[in-house]
Amino acid sequence: MRFNKQKFKRIAAFAAPLMLYAGAALAAGVASPLDQPITYFGNLIHGPIANLTFLGGSAAAIYAYHHDGFGRGFLSGAGAMAGGAYLGGIQNIGTAIGVTGALIRVLH
Repeated sequence: MRFNKQKFKRIAAFAAPLMLYAGAALAAGVASPLDQPITYFGNLIHGPIANLTFLGGSAAAIYAYHHDGFGRGFLSGAGAMAGGAYLGGIQNIGTAIGVTGALIRVLH
């Protein structure tokens, strides 16, 4: 049996889009039992833990700056602020800065 190039092209032109659509549909419907805990853990890290890290770091940086200047404590607090901003994204940091001011007023 000879290889028919025209027939192969017709089959490939018909089958390629179907395979691509089938792959996308299959990938969209596949869910493993680990999806829910992984999503929960990711939301926990990027939400409240990131905001608390930023809040604690900014409080520590302000406290250390008032007592030591730009010493090791200030740099550690600034590093925690940067880590919290990186984990949580910038959108929540404006709120955390306002809460930091209130926290410093209470602690001082």
